[in-house]
Amino acid sequence: QLTLCTFYASRCAPIFAQKSAQFKLPLLAALCIKMNIEEVAKSWIEMWKLEADDPRRDQYEWLEDIEYEFVYEKPDKTLDLILAIMNFSQNNAINEVLAAGPLAQFLAQHGPEIIERVEQLAQEEKKFANLLGGV
Repeated sequence: QLTLCTFYASRCAPIFAQKSAQFKLPLLAALCIKMNIEEVAKSWIEMWKLEADDPRRDQYEWLEDIEYEFVYEKPDKTLDLILAIMNFSQNNAINEVLAAGPLAQFLAQHGPEIIERVEQLAQEEKKFANLLGGV
């Protein structure tokens, strides 16, 4: 499971600095939402099904923080998330966004560290090999 506290810590710092301890604890508890990779993957897919100007996308703004945190600071979780999105997605347009976005960023950031795992997955899973073709 993932705890989203870390994703919002920097955004909440100004609020925390101005509030009393009585206010901080409930806010921190509200931000500490536990989610598993599958829930994040399904939310990511739902967000990308919406048009860019659809106001409903605002409810998924937190995904940008997770995606950034994973790609740049939690590479061990990034591949799990990418595979979960890939496995839940039945939409070519979603897979194109996944390949050109998180997967491309992940490979650019951590290529030498993860290349063997990526090559192994590409040999084992045709869907992943196809996804790599979109990078």
